[in-house]
Amino acid sequence: MTEVTEIDGKALRLEEMLAEKLGLAKGPLHIRARRAGRRLPAGVRAGITRIAAAQEMVRHPKLVARVDLAGLEKDYRAAMTFLAAIDPADRRKGFWLGLAGGLVFNLLAFGALVLIILRLRGFV
Repeated sequence: MTEVTEIDGKALRLEEMLAEKLGLAKGPLHIRARRAGRRLPAGVRAGITRIAAAQEMVRHPKLVARVDLAGLEKDYRAAMTFLAAIDPADRRKGFWLGLAGGLVFNLLAFGALVLIILRLRGFV
């Protein structure tokens, strides 16, 4: 019974971290890991999925023996280490700076195009 509470506790903490750091607050753990997509490295995403699968396996008496607790602990530590390093404010700032940079580039390209057209027409 301790495996059930231990894995449930780890899964709950991972759900909290995914909600806090990546804004993934809805759905079970394996769905949240899938929705995280490229925001999580493939190894971390696979580890979270294994923890979610083990969470279901420990509820079945015959499948408890197939759960690799040492491997799950390694997956949990890797996921928590990665998620702890994420700064949500920095992610938001990077998003807005990227958006502004793209907008400025497009305006400069449009201005250059307008100048080229005016030059070819003889207005400049």
